[in-house]
Amino acid sequence: MDSSKIHLGIAGWSSWTPSGEHAICTTFRGAACPSTVMLEKPSLKSIPPIQRRRLGKLARVVFHVLEEAMGDISDQVVIFSSRMGEIQRTQSILEAIASQHAVSPADFSLSVHNAIAGQWSLIHKVRQPLLALAPGNGGPVPALLEAYAHLISGETDRIAVVCFEENYPEFYQPYIHGPQAPTALALQLVLDCRETTLELKPLETYSGRETTGFTPLAELLMKKSSQVQFSDRSSSWDLRITA
Repeated sequence: MDSSKIHLGIAGWSSWTPSGEHAICTTFRGAACPSTVMLEKPSLKSIPPIQRRRLGKLARVVFHVLEEAMGDISDQVVIFSSRMGEIQRTQSILEAIASQHAVSPADFSLSVHNAIAGQWSLIHKVRQPLLALAPGNGGPVPALLEAYAHLISGETDRIAVVCFEENYPEFYQPYIHGPQAPTALALQLVLDCRETTLELKPLETYSGRETTGFTPLAELLMKKSSQVQFSDRSSSWDLRITA
């Protein structure tokens, strides 16, 4: 076996993709084929209304795909990965400050990059470590490598990864492009390669084109492609499903 390759078993995954006024939610958890449904919004029925009201649109989507991918919400390590996080909330705070308007204390307290991770921890009473990453190109590889490091350390036998992004404020449009609405992909990962297996292989050459976002990984999981490449100026990776 090529020692440069990394293999991660996928015990379950769930994606949320905007489609007009609705969203397509696709979930795989040990079944022969992924199941797909059209939803207007995440239900989050397991979360008390008083806590649900504090969740922003992006946080609700993140909670939904995590719960779908994990199945049983247990006390386990979760890696949260997002380039910009809840940037709509942050932008509104900055505009309020620039206009010398009052800033909501609740919005201000949730304006940090790891706010969704903190809400997940509080609502689900998670005592395990939670990590919040901000990959420069929004790709999934840094989170997948972090997950692999946790698994091979032996400190846990499974770990969840969730990649998420929302539509960026107009201010950012000339510089970077995001999704049209909140989008997320969650994976439940293990080392047991008898599961569906994701293979990551480092490439020696840089293609010259940067790959942004995690959507290509979702398309790979849905078998819309046979392999995908994620590249930035520091590294390039080939990802494919091998089982």
